[in-house]
Amino acid sequence: MTREHFESIYRSHFEALYRAAYLRLRQADDALDVVQDAMLHLWQKAECPDNAGAYLRRAVLNGVVDKLRGQNQDERMRIVLGEMQNEEYDSEDESERTELKLRIEKILDNDISKEASSAFKAVYMRGLSYNEAADNLAVSRATINKHIVNVLRKLRECLTK
Repeated sequence: MTREHFESIYRSHFEALYRAAYLRLRQADDALDVVQDAMLHLWQKAECPDNAGAYLRRAVLNGVVDKLRGQNQDERMRIVLGEMQNEEYDSEDESERTELKLRIEKILDNDISKEASSAFKAVYMRGLSYNEAADNLAVSRATINKHIVNVLRKLRECLTK
């Protein structure tokens, strides 16, 4: 695919794809990420599909579903960690939560890269948004997202053993 052909496809489909993603995600940054990922995948293909518009619509829809699925996992983890930090429990519940928190911190310190651990702690322990964490750690928002996904996967693995 030539650069001119790709630019033509980009110009003719970007706005509609962005609107479709934004209507579902309600987050401008997330919608832009999804559309840009779809465009990048199209650019990286050896040949342009016969119907690039249909290909992009499907890629954006799949990206939206993936984002929403990730947000749901992130929200569940935030609730768990928030409960551990902010609410009062009787002593038995408190000791279980303290033990869980210690296990999570041990996993973060020993089994996860320093960068991923820092990203996770910034978002879940300090309550920063992905954008704020990215600015603090001098990385992109996509990098923060990648680290969070990997840390959550590792925590699920380790905590269900």
